[in-house]
Amino acid sequence: MTRVNPLTAAKVCAVAAARTAVQHIHLYMHMQLTLHIYCAWVASLVYACASSLMGTDLTGDGENYKCSLSLCGALTGPGAYQCLQQDKAASACEVDYWNEEHADVMGVWATPTWSYIDAMNKTAGVQFNMTGTQKCYTNANPQGDFFTANVQLRCAPSFQPLQVNASNYAACDKTFIVGTPLACGSACSTPTLNGAQYDFSALAQHDWLAHDASSGQHKFALSVCGALASANPYAAQCGAHTSVCSLDHNVQMGTWDGAQSAPAWRIIDATNHTVGVQYTTAPGNATCTLDPTMRVTTTLQLLCSTQQDDHFTVRWDWDKPCQYTAQMNTVRTMHMATSSA
Repeated sequence: MTRVNPLTAAKVCAVAAARTAVQHIHLYMHMQLTLHIYCAWVASLVYACASSLMGTDLTGDGENYKCSLSLCGALTGPGAYQCLQQDKAASACEVDYWNEEHADVMGVWATPTWSYIDAMNKTAGVQFNMTGTQKCYTNANPQGDFFTANVQLRCAPSFQPLQVNASNYAACDKTFIVGTPLACGSACSTPTLNGAQYDFSALAQHDWLAHDASSGQHKFALSVCGALASANPYAAQCGAHTSVCSLDHNVQMGTWDGAQSAPAWRIIDATNHTVGVQYTTAPGNATCTLDPTMRVTTTLQLLCSTQQDDHFTVRWDWDKPCQYTAQMNTVRTMHMATSSA
C-alpha cells in the first residue's frame, strides 16, 4: 500500500470539489444528486446515534451482574437507578445480583471517539470507549483504576440482545456488545482495494438512465448495488430483481438477488489501479445473441475521475458477446489516482 500525504489528498479533493460545485447536475430520471467528496484516508463510520437504538436502555447479564447500556446518552430505566444516583450521565451500569445496593458506573456518556473493531476487517463493526466515575481496586492494582466500558456495535443480520464480556466477574473493564444491522455499513462499499475502501452509497440511492456508447439511441435503466426501485415504471417493464434493464426490448441485462449483501468488487485493471473499480451483475433473462444458451450479464464500472457524470454509458464488445459494460466517471474513486502517485 502506497502512503498518501493527507495534505496532497486534501488538495486534490478541494480542486475536484471546486469543479463539481459549479456543475448543475440533473439525472435523466429528473433527480438531483448531491455530491460529497470522500477522501479514502478519512475513515467513514456508521454512527448509531442517528438510529432507533438511541434513547433506549439495553439490558443484559454479565457474570454476577445485571448490566444496562444506553447508546449515545444517559441511562433512563429503573434498572439503572443506583448508577444514576451516583452520576446522572451514567451510560453503562452494572448492578450486583446478590446486593442491588452495590452498583458500578462503568461508563459516563461523552462524545465518543469511534473506531473500527478490526481495522483489517471494517465490516465487523464499530466501537467506542467510556470511562466510569468510580475506581476499581484489584490485587494486581491496589491503587485502583477507573472502570471502563468498551461498547461494540457488531455487524449482525438482525438486532441481538446486549451481551457483556469480561475476563472475570471482578474485572474493571467490560465489553458491551450489541449486534445490529446498523453496524454493517453500506452494501455499496468496497472491501479494501488498492489500500483503500470506496463508498458508493449516494450512487445507490437513485435509479439511473443510460445510453449506448456507439449511437446513443439505445436506452437502459440501471441501479447501482441493487434492483430498480419498485416505484420506477421501468422496473415493471423488466420484472422483479432487475438491476439493468434494456428499455428497447424490456429484458433484463442483469439482476440483483435481494439476499445479496454486497457485490463482488474488484479492480478494473490489475496493471493500472488508477482506472477504477467494477462488479458484475447476476444474469438477466436476456439471451446472448451469439449464443442463445447463455444469458446476458452487465459489468458496472466506476471510473476514477475529477468529474461526476450524470449518467452511465453502455458498451458491448465482440470479444465478450454475452457481457455488457456500463461505465460512469465518478469522483468517488478519485483517491485511486493519488494513492498511486
